[in-house]
Amino acid sequence: MQVFMPPDKVLIAARCRILSVGANTPAIIKYPFWQMAAQNSHATYACINHGEAIVPKEIEKQTICINQKIEKVLCK
Repeated sequence: MQVFMPPDKVLIAARCRILSVGANTPAIIKYPFWQMAAQNSHATYACINHGEAIVPKEIEKQTICINQKIEKVLCK
């Protein structure tokens, strides 16, 4: 699979069975992405998490939250 993205964009692609970030690692992945979204008014933060689709108030207006299991959203 080839994916083209402009240099100013970020894309994370993976097979649905291995795509996940556990609750044990928020300081490694979740918090830095929250900070990047807060620092860039053009950024949109997306969260897909069954039961925990939450974000800080500071980035609420630039966020898409989906309260579903990620495989149901991405693997259809």
